[in-house]
Amino acid sequence: MNIFSAPNKNARTAWLAKAIHHLYPIFQFSEASSSHSDLRSIIQPYLNDERYHYAQYQFCFPNLIQPETFLNVRASFGESGLYGLDTHNASATDPIADVQLAYNCHLLDSTINSSDSFHKADVISSTDKLLLGQQLLIEGNSPTFKIKGESSSLRYEIEVSLCSPVSWFAKSWLYDHLNCMTRYSGYIQTNSKHDEVQGTGTFDFVRSALASTPNSYARELIGSLPVYFVTQHMLNLDAQTQVIFYRMDLAGKPLCNTVLIRHSGGLCEIYDDVTFCVTQHLSSPVQSLNGHDTLVAEQFEWIVYDNNGDMRLSVYGQLHSLPYTGYGQGYIAGFKFKAQQLNSVSHGHGMMAHVDIMDPQNLDQKSFNEQYGGEFMPKT
Repeated sequence: MNIFSAPNKNARTAWLAKAIHHLYPIFQFSEASSSHSDLRSIIQPYLNDERYHYAQYQFCFPNLIQPETFLNVRASFGESGLYGLDTHNASATDPIADVQLAYNCHLLDSTINSSDSFHKADVISSTDKLLLGQQLLIEGNSPTFKIKGESSSLRYEIEVSLCSPVSWFAKSWLYDHLNCMTRYSGYIQTNSKHDEVQGTGTFDFVRSALASTPNSYARELIGSLPVYFVTQHMLNLDAQTQVIFYRMDLAGKPLCNTVLIRHSGGLCEIYDDVTFCVTQHLSSPVQSLNGHDTLVAEQFEWIVYDNNGDMRLSVYGQLHSLPYTGYGQGYIAGFKFKAQQLNSVSHGHGMMAHVDIMDPQNLDQKSFNEQYGGEFMPKT
């Protein structure tokens, strides 16, 4: 999606990216199903694991009762080995031990953000409890969790039940990414306002061994795996239907480009024929925690086609909240949407995680003005 040249990659990395594109159909398991008992051994932080050096928990509540519109809670441990999703560069000589926690609550007229960084020593983990400092407690395991969080302006306690089926965006010996629809109930308290909440959300879990391969040469190579564009959108068409759009580009080509349409009865429609287009960007990019600029999608649309080539679903989205950093080198934001399927039209709020890395060496004020008509703020 990025019109600017991506950061340079060497010949070895380019070769590896090409190989992964060819091999990806082997370990892409969108239609695979797993029982929740299987997930109990998978969903863990892998704090001192010899194989997996990265894990990510993400609880998303994309369509809360007003005045709140969404809540996102994300905790990540270590480095994934995918360039755009990490805030450091994993290496053989400097294993990463960072733990990142970010939570965000968007109200109609304001946004509450908080982001904390811990060392592994600040994390207490057992078979059914995960405590990050004093800010977040995750109790239970698949299929039921309770999450409790607190900051200076936000407090929440929410029970989450994972629904079947389990969807896999990737499932391999090196990298797993699963996603489930959830039912939740609890409360969110902002300052002195207390709101009871319930509805349909999502749970994301990722684990990666890409940055912990035993061969130092391979680790150096994989540590620079050129993933510069990632976008994941979560929205509810109604109380019974949820849509997830996930796209990851590797070396400038789509590796995963999938839409899941989930129904409360357990049916999950899976589509891989999806077009995505950003029709307008914000006039200025945002800067990630480690100083990289990423484009902000202000208006966008995606269209889903069925096996006959007919349009199954179209979604037009518009940014509804200020983006906040903390999702790798990208951001999390809320959006308003209009969705059309068959003869019905629905409106609502969703949320997105988005990475679109810009290379400042190939970007100047003139080219940015020509493309977006806005102001590019160079790093100081």
